[in-house]
Amino acid sequence: MIVSGSPSCARLDDLLAALIRGEGGALIVHGEAGIGKTTLLEVLAEHAADTVTVVRACGAETEAELAFAALADLLSPLLSHLDALPAPQAAVLMGALALEPPTPGDRLAVCVAALGLLRAAARNRPVLAVVDDVQWVDASSRESIEYVARRAGGPLAVVLAARDPLYPPERIRLPELPVGPVDDAEAAELLRHRAPELAPPVAAAGNPLALVELPATLTAGQRAGTMTLDLPLAPGGRAAARVRGGGVQALDEQPG
Repeated sequence: MIVSGSPSCARLDDLLAALIRGEGGALIVHGEAGIGKTTLLEVLAEHAADTVTVVRACGAETEAELAFAALADLLSPLLSHLDALPAPQAAVLMGALALEPPTPGDRLAVCVAALGLLRAAARNRPVLAVVDDVQWVDASSRESIEYVARRAGGPLAVVLAARDPLYPPERIRLPELPVGPVDDAEAAELLRHRAPELAPPVAAAGNPLALVELPATLTAGQRAGTMTLDLPLAPGGRAAARVRGGGVQALDEQPG
């Protein structure tokens, strides 16, 4: 559920509408861990599914050393368009994606071939390439994806999502969509859906993931507002994992 995303969703909907008109472009969505970037991408992909071809990839810290792992995920649905590429480009791309024996070629050749494949697919139907957790994408894939993003246009659009501060947006110099904390009203709306038994004074603004996860760590009395809260609250579930990665602050430390 997105409660803080109306301006963000509108920006992404505008990008999608432009893509459908043949005026694609690129955007980098960025913010702290748990702030709602992935949810925004899910909504975008859902809105786009009926009108454009959506291809997706997601970086994983455990695969950050596997060359072209993310690029293979992104391009695999489009391999039927390989015959539209010049033979040398098709060969170097197939080699990079481990679909054929490696073919000698420079890094630029893979970048150009990746862009060519996406453009070839977009001749039939607009293409939206969505890449989440760019900060964990392997270096080889990231180089190609950034190359494509900087040249997106026409019937091709690229949306990247990255965690601050691990992937500073100035690295790639694309139009930005920063995603910030939810405010008090948005936090109350989110908690009304996810934890309706919480007393109003217990609700707080901040990180959406923390707001979803933290109520489960409270006692019944704390949830009802009859017992004091021990601050800072210890995050649970996914939020705890992201705290270990330096992404989510304790609830009382969230910016307003």
